[in-house]
Amino acid sequence: MVGSLLSPAAPSSNSFPARAPQAAKSNPQGPPGATPSSYDARAFSAELQRISLALATKSSPSDLAELKKSIPPNWDVRSGGRSYAVSSEPLRTYLASGAVQKADEWVRNLRRETAPRPDYAAMNAPPTARPELNRILASPEFGAVRPPSAFDLLKQRIAAWIQRMLLKLFSRISGHPLGVKIFFWTLLICAVAFVGFMILRLFQRGNPFQELNPASAVISAWSWQQWVRNARQSAERGDFREAIHSLYWAGISRLEDVEALPRDRSKTPREYLRLAKETRATNERMEEKFLDPLARLTTRLERIWYADDTATAAEFAESMAQVEALGCQPE
Repeated sequence: MVGSLLSPAAPSSNSFPARAPQAAKSNPQGPPGATPSSYDARAFSAELQRISLALATKSSPSDLAELKKSIPPNWDVRSGGRSYAVSSEPLRTYLASGAVQKADEWVRNLRRETAPRPDYAAMNAPPTARPELNRILASPEFGAVRPPSAFDLLKQRIAAWIQRMLLKLFSRISGHPLGVKIFFWTLLICAVAFVGFMILRLFQRGNPFQELNPASAVISAWSWQQWVRNARQSAERGDFREAIHSLYWAGISRLEDVEALPRDRSKTPREYLRLAKETRATNERMEEKFLDPLARLTTRLERIWYADDTATAAEFAESMAQVEALGCQPE
């Protein structure tokens, strides 16, 4: 509660000994007419306020001398079961020289340092705080927050052990100049050998970019009928995630068959959808009724296939209806 301007009192000739909290106020052996010098924190704050008011209303040398006489050489402040000795020497010096402004600044700083602090431990949280905190921590983004598992701790111990072993090895090698040279050249030879091996493999395989045949790599060999058949087989096994994935590509194959979309499987689902919207005005085969089913298929595929969300039989049925809207009629 007391700040850095306060120092714990210790028994000596220059400070007041610590008193028990129940000790009464005492008068120091200061100048006659001085106010009591033993205060608790609240009383000390009131005393400083009295001095501030006096500095604001008294500015003549006689008034300052009278105010100086009322201030003891030390204040004894009790707080938290301890006693602190606060020297008033700087203030008395300012008053003796007539520096009222500096004296007032000094008192203001001391008041800020010794102002009572709020008791945060005694503040009670509202009754809804704990349920609200539990609700926030139960949200999905905090699901991965957990203390380290036994396996995590084991990995940390293994990594620490390896680090200690390496440090021991390097410290021993550093004590032998010949060993340092051997270690350095060994590492250099291994690095050069690894780089040479990678270059050799690159030349043996040839240039992969020249050998890539886009036409054969990006065009699927499956028709939309085969994709639909694979989707139904996956659904019968209960694998609705794979079934919805197959239905999406059945729809894309169908649009490629009617030349509403180009045959280019290098595009992502979102790029296919954007291409369909862009070519709607120039490609009469891309009918307006195709855009909504394709958009729904794309959104569901991204959520289930890429975001790894759970797929259900109802969603499979909805995807089948949207594929049929694209022209994939059941056999």
